[in-house]
Amino acid sequence: FNFEHNNDDVRATFNKVANYPGCSATRRIQDNISDLKAQTSANQRGIILLQKLCNEYTLQVVHKYMEGIQDNAEFAIRRFFKELARRHPDPLTATDFLDDGTVMKVKISIDQETGSAIYDFAGSGPQMWGNYNCPISITHSAIIYSIRCLVNLEIPLNEGCLAPCNIRVPVGSVLNPTPAVAICGSTLASQRVIDLILRAFGRYGASQGCANSFGWGMGGKNPQTGEIEPGWNYGESIGGGVGAGDGYNGEHGVH
Repeated sequence: FNFEHNNDDVRATFNKVANYPGCSATRRIQDNISDLKAQTSANQRGIILLQKLCNEYTLQVVHKYMEGIQDNAEFAIRRFFKELARRHPDPLTATDFLDDGTVMKVKISIDQETGSAIYDFAGSGPQMWGNYNCPISITHSAIIYSIRCLVNLEIPLNEGCLAPCNIRVPVGSVLNPTPAVAICGSTLASQRVIDLILRAFGRYGASQGCANSFGWGMGGKNPQTGEIEPGWNYGESIGGGVGAGDGYNGEHGVH
């Protein structure tokens, strides 16, 4: 993708939001373009490294090892689920809330014979006008992260970890929103989803779900004149501790 050639189109995309009432365009378009260039460069670097790997070992061998890594992860997760189901045959359930009161629910039903699990988030609250909505991909990420934390094996994080999981999330809920709502706060809400899942597994420390922060700034569109005024914003994280868990005492507030 040639950013120089498509510079005008990229700028127009970032500035389009200013056409909506009460909204302002991006404050630093060059930073946005630099971010996109960095992401593209990172992907291109990954492509080059994979091509070198295939040239050295052949595509067939690389695919074989990739499949083996995923198969090994799937086996480990299924074994974990089977052992858990023998100790706790009933479905695992948990309920938690976001700061605005939006409810999140999960019910995890494990098949002891196959080691598969159904993650059902039915009953979770509807998507909101705020920005704490979690796209379905982030809900999936919270599941795979929590599973990896619970499995006491040295395996790389990969798609095989989700192979035993049947994930059901109602469309239009806060955990599977439509494209009509904002999602930038999902970086915080996703950690509450992890808390929710760990609570269902009985490994919940009941401490703050993420690093809190405080921010302020100025600038943007002048509501009286409609002109764009140069501005700035500043954010600072607020350190916190972590609750005790199985085999550890937790941690004091740190930054």
